[in-house]
Amino acid sequence: MGRCMDVNRAGEKRVSRRWFLAATGATVGAAGLASLRCGGNGKAPPPTGTGDNESPPAVASASATQPVVGQQGGTLRYTGFVASDGVYDPHKTQAGPFYGNQALVFSRLISYDSQAEGTMTADLAEKMPEEPDALTYVFTLNKNARWQDRDPLNGRPVTADDVRLSIERQMSGDASFVRKAQWVNVDKIEVTDSQHLTFRLKEPRAAMLNRFADVNAFIVAPELTQDKRQFTLDNQIGSGPFRWVEWSEGKFASVSRNAIWHGGGGRPFLNGITIKQPTNAAEVEGGFRTKELDVAFMGRLQADRLKKSVPGLLESTQGHSLFFGMRFFIKQFPYTDVRFRSAVSIALDRRKMLDEFFAGSGEVNPWISWPNKRWTLPQGELSGLPGYRPGAAGRDQDLKEAKSLLDAFKSASKVPDDIALFVADDAEKSLHLGSLMKQ
Repeated sequence: MGRCMDVNRAGEKRVSRRWFLAATGATVGAAGLASLRCGGNGKAPPPTGTGDNESPPAVASASATQPVVGQQGGTLRYTGFVASDGVYDPHKTQAGPFYGNQALVFSRLISYDSQAEGTMTADLAEKMPEEPDALTYVFTLNKNARWQDRDPLNGRPVTADDVRLSIERQMSGDASFVRKAQWVNVDKIEVTDSQHLTFRLKEPRAAMLNRFADVNAFIVAPELTQDKRQFTLDNQIGSGPFRWVEWSEGKFASVSRNAIWHGGGGRPFLNGITIKQPTNAAEVEGGFRTKELDVAFMGRLQADRLKKSVPGLLESTQGHSLFFGMRFFIKQFPYTDVRFRSAVSIALDRRKMLDEFFAGSGEVNPWISWPNKRWTLPQGELSGLPGYRPGAAGRDQDLKEAKSLLDAFKSASKVPDDIALFVADDAEKSLHLGSLMKQ
């Protein structure tokens, strides 16, 4: 590839149409992260299995003290990315860390009990929807659901019209509504009364419930979107279990308990959650020593070092979708040719990326990361595909196949002398992502 160009952030308008590579996607991914946290004594759980239907964990599971269910109070403080794309609208942002924080504040009709297992539960809805036929979903809203007690909503009930307008806002929106395609199969939404509404589809869709439970299927209040009003960091007002408190880019973010949340049972039990983005490993160690951190997520090598320096830390393995991927602008030559695209994709050394980016704490991913076992390819199947073959022999086979595809492309077309490679500044500075790709 001819040259490596930096951009300020993946997702800005400057690269929204032409980016070739960005620090999002699924070329290579962390299979799991060590979760270290302060705690007392506990019994070690049994070892995690590593059969064909499950990727090996990045670290072995260790002892963990279970929280006391129903005990209220306290603030959970953990490490994470506090990074946005400068777009604060729940229906438009593409920044995972930002909409992850929004997921604590905004509700959906239904939500996941476990994304890995694909199990769902009611959220704004009182129960899972009725499905009288393959085209119809009838929702009954929880009568206790209310918007958070902040102006201009002031704790008013969430209505079926609120839900309808929130979904229709995306359906009729312009290209900035990046998840508009999720609702393209909805033919119409009918409101019966303040608590009941019906979705009618154009054609049957097996994964339609997943659309309603998707992390970005947030329901927003019309008062926050009318008269061309824009979302800012000051008007993140939802109906979820927590209230938005603050967001300091690259530093920290926090939410506080929503006392009128409709979830019931005294939940949420926590008074608040704070996410801190550390600048280095020493800061994480200091956070544990001073008890300013409760949980930190990290790779295998860093976890081992930290456990030696801070006695009493508890460890477990978490499936985690942290990955880097590639995009081709297929309307632009040479990406118009599938042989060229395939050659570049297969030639990427995913396992070398895994070693350099995550210190080997992880596993290669298909497009869907391995913790989502219901939909992803098992490692036994993935390791037989071009670009994912293990070992030196597998790497040689990948390169041979990539070169064969490139030769077939060159027999009909000329490879451009200069091919642009776009990569996020932070990914190049921190990981040398573009340099490795260029190589």
